Amino acid sequence: MKLHILVLFILFSSTAALGQWKSDPMVNNTVAVNDSLSAESVVSVSDGAGGNIMFFINQHYFGNHEQYIMAQRISSNGVIAWGDTLHPVAICTALGNRFEMRAVADAAGGAFVSWADYRHDANKGEIYTQHINASGIVQWAANGLRVTTLSNTNDTYSAEICRDGGDGIILGYSSDDLASNVQAYGQHINAAGTLLWGANGVQACTVPGFRGCVGIATDNNSGAILMMVDTRNDVFGLDYDSLNTNDITNLDIYAQRLDGTGNRLWTTGGVAICTAPGNQDAYSDNSNTGSDGSGGAFIFFNDFRNDIPDSLGNSTNSDVFGQRVDASGAAQWTANGLALSTAAGNQYIESVTQAGTDMVACWADMNTPGYWSQKVNAAGVRSWALNGVLVTPPSAYNCTVTGDGTGNFIYGFHADMPQFVGAQKLNAAGTLQWGPNGALVSSGHTSYYPVPQLVPGLNQSTLISWSGYSAFSSESNVYASNILPDGTLAGSLPIFTTIANGNWNNPAIWAGNQVPDLSSIVTVHHAVAVTATAQCYSLKVDPVTASVTVKSGVQLTVTH
Repeated sequence: MKLHILVLFILFSSTAALGQWKSDPMVNNTVAVNDSLSAESVVSVSDGAGGNIMFFINQHYFGNHEQYIMAQRISSNGVIAWGDTLHPVAICTALGNRFEMRAVADAAGGAFVSWADYRHDANKGEIYTQHINASGIVQWAANGLRVTTLSNTNDTYSAEICRDGGDGIILGYSSDDLASNVQAYGQHINAAGTLLWGANGVQACTVPGFRGCVGIATDNNSGAILMMVDTRNDVFGLDYDSLNTNDITNLDIYAQRLDGTGNRLWTTGGVAICTAPGNQDAYSDNSNTGSDGSGGAFIFFNDFRNDIPDSLGNSTNSDVFGQRVDASGAAQWTANGLALSTAAGNQYIESVTQAGTDMVACWADMNTPGYWSQKVNAAGVRSWALNGVLVTPPSAYNCTVTGDGTGNFIYGFHADMPQFVGAQKLNAAGTLQWGPNGALVSSGHTSYYPVPQLVPGLNQSTLISWSGYSAFSSESNVYASNILPDGTLAGSLPIFTTIANGNWNNPAIWAGNQVPDLSSIVTVHHAVAVTATAQCYSLKVDPVTASVTVKSGVQLTVTH
């Protein structure tokens, strides 16, 4: 009976669309092509099936310089899944500017995205968000769900986003009344798009001082932990005018945990992550936080405790630190943070990723140019060399990191001299796998725009997306590629077709005289017997002329 069911499944299954990845770094895959505008600020998340969902801002250079948010999905085999390159899905086309996108996967093939929006007042932002499903259909209000309604008084910005552990999301954001106060807030939104914590959310901290949200992590129990920069310990910490003139010299990092109903679970002032002398901050194009899986969180930040400013007041020694707090808010690592790099000169955190209970951080070094990285386990033990491992060539900028699911880590970056998009792989021991300059991803579509985005693909591959210029356009487009485990770019999947009846593992029955492998798209027009282990990417069997019979105890693996 089991054999019969398997055969019927194969007979009536249909192949996925033809693989379309481009293996030429001068070509790459075009995700969005633009006319009279530029696609910028790409953020991306996995679609959960080896593909990539990308959000990007279309910057119009006519009229009022409007900024639209668009979305596109590219499947695991390199096929555009939503519309086409000229017609991606519109997330927001309302008038006005928008910035600071953040996104998170929804665990059902879609994604949530949030941003700061200035449609109501050019100087006073609000937070908007949208949910898009796996088919590319927006689920909430057209042009986004309005999260805050303070446009008549406050500039609200820096929305961080995480899942709530279920079907909804939690946002953390900053709100400035432009007169005397800046505070951090949280908002919980369910799958239906209902605001669960009131019209403008819950204030994360109520003690004197100013604070802004710089990160958020799920507590895996319907709530979240918000990370904040905080002025309470600074001599000018209650002076809004001094805050605006950058006189703050003792900015600290605090955190607050909010439960699913918006209650503050830690003290009203939150818990201290770092109160070392000097300023600490964690502003970045990417979130530098992560969940510890047990109700706590990780945060990585820039630290100026060892700084000696020059005669103009400029920093000469910024370091990179990290901390873990448990579900009760207790610090788990060294007081005031674990040092990832205290090398000479300035280092600035850029990106972090999580692999089980390990965290990997990546930062820029201004003294020894290039990007460096360190792996830290849940106990706060550093795995790699003191002050990190050099990952990129010196001319690199805008670097990000992700895991490949097997203990290796992939880094994407732009670089100059010559200009290119590159990638690097470190194994679990922190050893470079793709040479000192990394693997070439693109030499044909590069730019100075934000960090290339990485998501895990299938079979240890990594999908990379970025905005860049082509040789034939003065406007930037969105591009993507699939980086294979050896650092080369995936190409179109090979197509295998039968030419005679016979055994699957007999090369003579296949056009090209070669047996299909796991990367093959297979079409069967004849009677084929599988008598030994066989595999392919996708399989289509002609229901009129063909059959596939699998011997009992033998496995035929079809991944799509």
